[in-house]
Amino acid sequence: MVSRMSRFGLLLLCACGVAALVSCPSSPPPDPDPDPQWTFASDVEGWSFPFDPDVRCVNPTSILSWLGTQGSPGAGCLKIEASFDTDGEYVSVVAPIVEDPLTAGTDLSTKEFTVKVQSVDIPVLAVIFAASYDTAWRSKDNGGTNVAAATWTSTEFTFAETDPPFEPDDVRFLGVLLQPPMGMANGTYIFYIDTAVISDAP
Repeated sequence: MVSRMSRFGLLLLCACGVAALVSCPSSPPPDPDPDPQWTFASDVEGWSFPFDPDVRCVNPTSILSWLGTQGSPGAGCLKIEASFDTDGEYVSVVAPIVEDPLTAGTDLSTKEFTVKVQSVDIPVLAVIFAASYDTAWRSKDNGGTNVAAATWTSTEFTFAETDPPFEPDDVRFLGVLLQPPMGMANGTYIFYIDTAVISDAP
């Protein structure tokens, strides 16, 4: 398995009658820092292929697009089309979770990240990874989840379970790495990603 990194309003209107005897209740303030969620209902929502100099990474020749006819639980998901030649090759997609990931990260030490993955053609190892930064980029992964072909499978990453030098209080990027099993990395395959959610860890 490989895991490398080199390289988110609701307007509430309250109409009150002038002669009303009671006033409309005030609306609660919006969450100043809501947990990011990606449903991919209409587009790729900022996800992209990261630059990765590893020769095993097939990002440069892969295609990332939005697909409106698939998804879980609703329609709309990321579609990745990637070609593999040899064992050990992989494709990955990432999302920045702060406005300027080169300047500051966010504290996810009490959070978990879940995402749904489907491999259309073959079984696949789906690895969630995250990147933090102090004086250098540091990444950590969840060890991977085996995904059967043509099946939506959830995989999760719990930030509190990570160890140094990764810093869960300074997370800049989250991503998903997909790798065919040994002996099957020879061909062009399609993968779907949907319902990526950051939430409070149990």
